Amino acid sequence: MNIPDLQETVSLLVIEMIVYYVFLVILSQAIVEKRGLPKKIATVKLRYILLVSLLLIALSIIVGTWLHIAGPLAATVTILTSAVITYKYREKYSEMEQGKNV
Repeated sequence: MNIPDLQETVSLLVIEMIVYYVFLVILSQAIVEKRGLPKKIATVKLRYILLVSLLLIALSIIVGTWLHIAGPLAATVTILTSAVITYKYREKYSEMEQGKNV
């Protein structure tokens, strides 16, 4: 494989990964907004959601390093947990707008 072929392969891989991540962000947000969170997750306080998200991301980095896919796995877990965090923040903000005690 010569250098131009390698550069072309790498650029195609980068484009595929960008498309995958954009699709994943849109899909995860759409699912969370349409269906909401499961009852067990919906009742958990935001600070615990943030803590579990950090732990999941750290765990995905460790497991991904072990499986030699640390970057894609960590990015995927980060996107999925961010959808849950965004939903919880939006829920808190709507409660604040309604004048409820948060």
